[in-house]
Amino acid sequence: MLRTIPVRRFAESGDERSPRYWEIGYRSPAGYLAVHVIAARTGVDTGAVLLAAVAVAVARVTGTNPFVTQILVSNRFRPGFAEIISPVVQSALCVVDVEAATFDEVVARAQRTTVAAGMNAYYDLTQREELEAAVARERGEEVDISCYVNDRRRGSRQRLTDAAPTADDVRAALPLSVERFERRSDKTTRKLFVNIDDIPGAMDVMMRADTRYLSPPDVSTCLREIEAVVVRAAIEPAGSFRVSGVAGGG
Repeated sequence: MLRTIPVRRFAESGDERSPRYWEIGYRSPAGYLAVHVIAARTGVDTGAVLLAAVAVAVARVTGTNPFVTQILVSNRFRPGFAEIISPVVQSALCVVDVEAATFDEVVARAQRTTVAAGMNAYYDLTQREELEAAVARERGEEVDISCYVNDRRRGSRQRLTDAAPTADDVRAALPLSVERFERRSDKTTRKLFVNIDDIPGAMDVMMRADTRYLSPPDVSTCLREIEAVVVRAAIEPAGSFRVSGVAGGG
């Protein structure tokens, strides 16, 4: 993947702030219902649905495809690993192509790359750094993989046991969405770090962004786009919602 993905993810925003790094959150009951509608329809984990929505939103705002991120994977679930001395989680590279596809197809792609990432998130960190440096020499430039998605949910990942939400349920919940502005600092971090949190009855997404590359209005647009994508995909006939607005996309 390091050898084939575009080297750069983000152009400079022209709107760098001080403090430089901003956190903006978005809580959406409608998004929560929509994600569960799509997960039930496609038969995948809600995490894949959310990763697909983040991929589409970021690709639309940045104009770049594919979406390239790292996800954080627990390394404690395999038998025999419970007592080893190592990091609790390691990051794994994911690439999601959102071009010329229905949203359900993007969800399937997100599911495949997530499974592959989870199976390969066990490595020697020094060897990984050596690999990244070697690829940078080959390509003449460091490959930007400074975007992370951390799905921290537990309970809300589970499929709904009650009756599946309807399109009317999703629409009725839209006015309940809330955006919030959180911490701002100059402490160096990644260009984009997305946390998905476990809030009962709501899709809760927080983005921490480097304003040199993603301005606060861009981050707000990303968050609202995540909601818009899953809501539209849940309301429209299965598989009919095609991704658009991405450079080179359909």
